[in-house]
Amino acid sequence: MAAGRQLRPWDPPLTDAGVLRAWTVGKRIRAQAAADGYALHRVLVSPFHRCLQTAAQAVAALCAVPDDAALAAVLDSSANVPLDTSRVKGVGSSVACFGATGMEVYEVEYCAYAVLEKQPGGVGGGDESVLKVVADRSGPTTGIHYLVT
Repeated sequence: MAAGRQLRPWDPPLTDAGVLRAWTVGKRIRAQAAADGYALHRVLVSPFHRCLQTAAQAVAALCAVPDDAALAAVLDSSANVPLDTSRVKGVGSSVACFGATGMEVYEVEYCAYAVLEKQPGGVGGGDESVLKVVADRSGPTTGIHYLVT
């Protein structure tokens, strides 16, 4: 689509190279944070589309399990340790949707993070606002897998 005909020509999506670069930077930040002994708890980002795409890839890389032979050895050696599932607490995934459009989640496999989008002014020009999970974030790179209708 030509830039002049886009709904928001000032806010184009990331290119494939930009997606790869965001993932790579996220991996570098994860490695440096681990080396320095600190953890990241929040990522603040501008609401522009390409900024959200960059943050989604960077956070996916931050949350990705590193390919580490030592870690694999630890996992293999602990295979005989029973896991008490009554003591394991899972983080629930929530989907909030207000307004005329309904979203129903049937299954959530794992939730690493969720991107929320606030639409000022609400649906139909009212004063209410709409919070919704951005559905195109579902997939293997985000850690979120869900079915919606």
